[in-house]
Amino acid sequence: MLDWLAHGMVGPSLFAESQRNFHIDVLSIAQSHVHVMHALLAASALHIRFRSNPSLTQPPPRTLTAALASTNDDFAVVEAGHHLSATAGFRTALSSLSETTQIDPLLTTCMLLNMLSFAGLPEAEDDVRRWPFLGYGGEQPLHWLRIQLGFAPLMGGLSIKAKRGSAWLAFFEGLDHNVLYDERDGTEGVPEAWCAFWAIRDDDGIDGHRYLRVVRRLVSILAVWESVEAGNGATHDGRCLQYLQFMQGVDEAFICRLEARDAKALVVYGWFMAILTYTNHWWCRSRAVRECTAVVRYLDETYGAALDDWLGFMAKAVGYELKGSAIDRFLLEL
Repeated sequence: MLDWLAHGMVGPSLFAESQRNFHIDVLSIAQSHVHVMHALLAASALHIRFRSNPSLTQPPPRTLTAALASTNDDFAVVEAGHHLSATAGFRTALSSLSETTQIDPLLTTCMLLNMLSFAGLPEAEDDVRRWPFLGYGGEQPLHWLRIQLGFAPLMGGLSIKAKRGSAWLAFFEGLDHNVLYDERDGTEGVPEAWCAFWAIRDDDGIDGHRYLRVVRRLVSILAVWESVEAGNGATHDGRCLQYLQFMQGVDEAFICRLEARDAKALVVYGWFMAILTYTNHWWCRSRAVRECTAVVRYLDETYGAALDDWLGFMAKAVGYELKGSAIDRFLLEL
């Protein structure tokens, strides 16, 4: 089972088309590093839960005690236990990081933990019973996204170290970072209508504008999506990890705007999730469909026709019928 898991979870099917020849023996790494094995087993338990119940809506419990108290699902308990052990072991390994540390085990666990946080689905099945319509009982509604945020700089730093010699080197090179990480100031390369909507000017800096970095990330991955739609021989599944490079542009301030239901931030986020819905990977498509559906429904019911130009892409991705019930709300806060 572990051999199948190592291929199915982080094998060639999750990589860009240019990485089909890429291979790393995750199972061997796991057998030598406990935190990798725990992460692999947690992912295995989650995958079994999903396959046995594709409509799975409950995220993994945050503690083993909570798992034991709240569910009769044995695999949920297994997942929670291994997830917590993987996280603890990963932090311990990071605390002793040095120039001689083997990078591949850390990269492998980091990627698996990232995937696990993305795969945990919203608690409520009904869109209007969850963010952005409602919070999570006082908790941060986008806790799962903040976990992703924590891994982003770490992945970047470890990937730089990996260039000194790592089995993951081909993986990082295959993502075309230079193309996807557009850090230019100003409006060049951003469609005119987008500049108008997000109020981007020629003299705006990438670090000073509240939307420019994520908008540029969205423009980059949208170009990849459009090339697949145009029939260039690639598949959306093969481009999945390129789409996920959008996360490298997300920061705490952007997540706070999402939680505050900032319409312009929600449009960016909704389009990102809409792009992900075209992939068919079990660990991300369910999340993407639920997030995109909730966002487009909230924006439609709140702003209606004021956002017609931006809702269609999201609505088509998830089969949502636009209603435009609040067409009198034409002005958005800048």
